[in-house]
Amino acid sequence: MTNRRWQDIDIRWLAVLASLAVSLYTLLLPEIPNDDAYVYMRTAEIYLAEGLAAALEHYSWPAYPVLIAEVSRLGLSTLISALLINALFFALLVYAFISIVQELDDRRSIAILAALTILLYPELNEFRYMVIRDVGFWALGLLAIWQYLKFTADPRSRYAAGFTLALILATVFRVEAIAWLALMPLALFLDSRFDRQQAFSLFLRFGMITWGSLMLVLLFCLLAGFNPIKLGLNFLSVYLPFIESTFNPDPATTTELGRLLFGEHGAAFSAEYMSAVIMTGLLVILVMTIFYGISGAYFWLLAYGAWKRYWNMSHPGIGALFCFAAINFLILFVFLYFTRFLSSRYAIPLCLIVVTQLPFVISRILDYGKQHNRGKLVHRLLLLFFVFCAFDAYISFGRSKDYLQDSVDYVMVHRSGNEGLLTNNHNIAWQSGVIDTYDEVPRLLTARQLLDSEAGDFLVLEMIHEIEQLLQMEEVAAGLEFVTAFPSESEQRVAIYRRLP
Repeated sequence: MTNRRWQDIDIRWLAVLASLAVSLYTLLLPEIPNDDAYVYMRTAEIYLAEGLAAALEHYSWPAYPVLIAEVSRLGLSTLISALLINALFFALLVYAFISIVQELDDRRSIAILAALTILLYPELNEFRYMVIRDVGFWALGLLAIWQYLKFTADPRSRYAAGFTLALILATVFRVEAIAWLALMPLALFLDSRFDRQQAFSLFLRFGMITWGSLMLVLLFCLLAGFNPIKLGLNFLSVYLPFIESTFNPDPATTTELGRLLFGEHGAAFSAEYMSAVIMTGLLVILVMTIFYGISGAYFWLLAYGAWKRYWNMSHPGIGALFCFAAINFLILFVFLYFTRFLSSRYAIPLCLIVVTQLPFVISRILDYGKQHNRGKLVHRLLLLFFVFCAFDAYISFGRSKDYLQDSVDYVMVHRSGNEGLLTNNHNIAWQSGVIDTYDEVPRLLTARQLLDSEAGDFLVLEMIHEIEQLLQMEEVAAGLEFVTAFPSESEQRVAIYRRLP
């Protein structure tokens, strides 16, 4: 009876409860917010105080901050509200990931391995402590993929509607979701289960729902006086300087780059190859970003599985998965080519799709162990593997940042009401409560900014290299008085100065 009850329990819901339990830890003991968090929290504050128009003016894609603001009306801080929202999206992500794996293979053992895979995914779970809008995009993107797989297996309109709704909501978090919404109906022509006529018929029905719904949403927004196209263009305009520098590179910058790479003599003969050199370097960055996005332990086990042909490539839905991955890869490439930078979180959708193969690799390894009387050894090695991943995902070995709070506490104790505060650290500005525009604090200050402060003002400076160089300038040193430093005067991570009369 007990065994039957266990068999009746949906593994997905157990995994969701486990995900919520992990997220509860981040809510009870939040870490110092990541840099992106401050603009979201500040936009949420502006929305609550001045309304949506002011929030739009401050941040051009404000849906996530508005959601944070609305949740904060429950009496929560904006930071806790953001972490709560992300906790719910992580739970949805876990549910959707396991559902995708079950679409490929509905065995219970595979579902259990899928739950372990997603709950112990090192790179993904490190983002649980961050305030980023990407989590909603990832969760809703996976939900859309699941609905797409269900549609190809059983072409019902409700699955096409689920796919469409999930991606329209995902667009609220990241505009890239539009690419999936626009292009995935075409993937029906690549599905081996359908002949050309069937694929065309399904394409018309699926496209009518997806593209038609997108047009209706756009029309509704326009009638409501809200132009999402203009909003998207304003948001993308942030990257316009990067695009301009790509197509119209500064000759002086190109020449200097050539000297750095090839030396004074070699640069004269290498100018015509610079574009190829840059492209090669960008491809290396892209590959390494995907490697870190998958995580080292998962990557090497997946590589071993690919070599041994343990991936589940026989299921007809695998083609749709790789179409999703290909679209994300194209987005990553274009973004990297134009902006010259890339974070692993941009590659997470692609990596999540690849990681769906890990449960099948582990299952095949377990089967191999049983067949060759090495079951105990294989079980122990896999247990060690998952323990390592758990430590990598949830245990932080980084240096404590208590010195940030200590520096704020010191200033608040010694500062009188009329003395100002200048800092180059978002967290110090935010915790102090003195600087309203804490999200706009520049990391690199100038000598003029330091010397323009009023006599008696506190300068709480994170001691990065540029600030250390600035403080060595004779004019700056003569105008400031050293007070103290944290965590200690011998190890100055944050130094506190006062402006002399």
